[in-house]
Amino acid sequence: MFDEQGCVRAPCGPDGCGAGEFCYRPSDYGGCVSSSISCDESEDGVCSCGFLSDCGGEYCVPESVVFGGIVPGPTVGIATETCLPDGESGFSVSVGEYMSNACGGSFGGGPRLTISVAAPLGTEASFATEQSVWLDAQYTVDGVTDAAAWVVLRVDDVGAVLSGEYEVLLPDERLLVGTFGGVVVCPSERPLSCG
Repeated sequence: MFDEQGCVRAPCGPDGCGAGEFCYRPSDYGGCVSSSISCDESEDGVCSCGFLSDCGGEYCVPESVVFGGIVPGPTVGIATETCLPDGESGFSVSVGEYMSNACGGSFGGGPRLTISVAAPLGTEASFATEQSVWLDAQYTVDGVTDAAAWVVLRVDDVGAVLSGEYEVLLPDERLLVGTFGGVVVCPSERPLSCG
């Protein structure tokens, strides 16, 4: 919320932040920062700040100070209904080198991210690790799969394609980020029987 000089960081705008900046939402990572902070300096050099008592703060921060740095992630793939490890049904978003613009395609050998959520396919919402909804992410590079330390998934629009964005904190502290607009929605042809 404050930069190295003690100034309030710029809030995220409707179009996000500037080049080389990341829109950091502390509430997505278990934190709480006000959405409105203002500070004034008195004649005797004392600084006093006021703020709203909410947790809706979203501030632009340099990508270099976000965890271990920002890594752009894959943005094309498919969304499918799936059975989760606890036997419940949910949906998965898999992005990577998807070789089709329709259901039934395959992925190439490049990096692949799969995010699974305990919610019906078609749910437009924000999901984060700390919420009560089960959420998991697996990131595979060169045949090695790592489980994410923290996941944020925002689904903005669902139709024949899914659009939204993700932030995935990898075990090495890098933050994998991606905005997707062409994830093909592939519902099951028959109702899933999970459990």
